[in-house]
Amino acid sequence: MTNCGEAIPGLLEAYGITHVFGIPGTHSIEMYRGLEASSLRHVLPRHEQGGAFMAQGFGDVAGRPAACFFITGPGLTNAATGIAQAYQASIPMLVITPVNERASLGKGWARLHELTDQGAVARPFTAFSETAMSPDAVPPLIARAFEVFESQRPRPVHIDVPIDVFQEGATGDWSKTTPPLRPQPDANLIDQATELLKKAQSPVIVVGNGVRPARAAVDYLACRLGAAVVSSYAAKGIVAHTSPWYLGATRDRPGTVDMIRDADVVLAVGTELSETDSWAAPFHTTGKLIRIDIDPHELTSDHPADIAILGDAKVTLDAIGEALGHGTAAAGAAERVAAARVGNRGELGETETIHAEILDTMRTTLPTDTIWSGDMTQLTYTADWYLDVDEPGRYMQDGGYGSLGCALPVALGAKLARPDQPVVAIAGDSGVLYTMQEMATAKEEKINIILYVWNNRALGQIRDDMVHAQISPTQVEPIPPDFQKMADMFGWRSGIASDMGKLASLTKDALDADGPTLIEIPDHRSF
Repeated sequence: MTNCGEAIPGLLEAYGITHVFGIPGTHSIEMYRGLEASSLRHVLPRHEQGGAFMAQGFGDVAGRPAACFFITGPGLTNAATGIAQAYQASIPMLVITPVNERASLGKGWARLHELTDQGAVARPFTAFSETAMSPDAVPPLIARAFEVFESQRPRPVHIDVPIDVFQEGATGDWSKTTPPLRPQPDANLIDQATELLKKAQSPVIVVGNGVRPARAAVDYLACRLGAAVVSSYAAKGIVAHTSPWYLGATRDRPGTVDMIRDADVVLAVGTELSETDSWAAPFHTTGKLIRIDIDPHELTSDHPADIAILGDAKVTLDAIGEALGHGTAAAGAAERVAAARVGNRGELGETETIHAEILDTMRTTLPTDTIWSGDMTQLTYTADWYLDVDEPGRYMQDGGYGSLGCALPVALGAKLARPDQPVVAIAGDSGVLYTMQEMATAKEEKINIILYVWNNRALGQIRDDMVHAQISPTQVEPIPPDFQKMADMFGWRSGIASDMGKLASLTKDALDADGPTLIEIPDHRSF
């Protein structure tokens, strides 16, 4: 009889999983027994945190989960940061780990890799974390995971399997089940929202990552209502950046702040309206607020709505659009949005001006379907509002959890999900060191990306924050390594973008290269 560990890869395959990010260990090898017989592609990161970040990038771009196989104890705790970031960003991910044998759980017997309550470690950053105490408990837990991924707010799920359970026969029903439908909106609330929107003279639509499948519906409502559309970073491209209604991911910019404050109706869809959506001041409007979300918790959060609709974004927006029917947008709507765009641009500071020139060079050199992965670095902070993309799912920057080092492994996962599209990562000289070991994964797995390293020889944002707070800058100017030698060590191509022309030529060469490329961009004010 097939044992439990051997049966897991086949069940994942049945649910449509195609990629597993994992590092095999003495407690997890039974899961690898069934891997060879499956079509799953296993990718070996060099650290579990990098593996979780890769799964995040894959899930973000593909719109479906990857799996992670990590060992007991340190495997899970090493991966915690990447899993937590995926949780904050609402990205699906299935994490399966072994745990010590059933008789020892919670006993503190000093078993190898022991945590006295491993499931409790993962609960704060997963939709659920459960232990399968018998082989026949595994399939229902995986089915429950796919209910989260497909019918609820998608977030990581963690399943523990005791090492003695892995070795027992795969008893019970190991077939795929069909998850339930996503929640359907209340018809009365649809009518109330429609009536409110019909009367609106200065509406604004605020969208988050949860609205990606509803792109056409957002576009229709914006045109029908003459509504400005503002997105979170993750929802960039939900409306074409050339649209007269789109203000981009600019909730922190002055023109958009004023527009939201003065709107008579704000329609917020699939967004937490949090400060980290756009590094904005607390959300504030003097008008009526309509919220649509698949997560009931969001509808009772710190931004209570006048009308709160629990439901799938596409189904709900389609219903509102149908109820609105045809009509003419309020006069002057396009002019109102154009004025906000002017206010948003404002005066760029010295650093933002440098960033803008760099981003313009990248944007004009890279293909329009490029996927961007941003780290916590000042160049990315400018890109968050300044850089336009043409489709949702092409800009990944998680300001929510805000993990240094995420950009490189997230980009690797994204490239595995979309191998035919260019993928670039932007990281700072300090942040890239958190996960530089994944350059080895890129080389070994032949994952061709471009890694831009913004080298200002500092934790630049923290240094500037200290200066602003009248604190003497302390431990914020570490000496960076020689990035060219580092690239060579991992077998990457590399170059230094000494000016914009060099940046463009290095980028063009990287696009044609048979292998990953590191392009260092020095901030010459720091050298």
